[in-house]
Amino acid sequence: MGSYISIYNNTPDPYLVKVGPDTAAIGWAASTVLFITQKLQSEGGFVEILPGERKTFGKYSLSLWRQAQCVRVRPHPANSEEVIMDTLYMRPIFSGPTDESTNEHGLQYWIGKWGHEDVHTIRLSKQTGRAIG
Repeated sequence: MGSYISIYNNTPDPYLVKVGPDTAAIGWAASTVLFITQKLQSEGGFVEILPGERKTFGKYSLSLWRQAQCVRVRPHPANSEEVIMDTLYMRPIFSGPTDESTNEHGLQYWIGKWGHEDVHTIRLSKQTGRAIG
């Protein structure tokens, strides 16, 4: 028996998403260190969900309490030498209540409910185009 969580990107921007335990509910004080898109995907377990796409995670226990950490990386609109990383936490979210069921959670709902919790501006090196510091 098991069920699933589906994350639906109903925004105009691509997001990197990772579903795991609700770290706030567990009481962890430290938040996950953010990396640029490739690091998040290759080393952090994040998957990209493009606008209009859905990604299903699981198989989980029925009605399992989880969180999704969703990161948007985008060029800074006012400065081409910087990128902005926004983090949205969808918590609590639950897997489906019955065997083989899926609970779907839309990004736009959670953006409207909580907004982006962490916003970081990263300055890029002119020579390499990579993050500085």
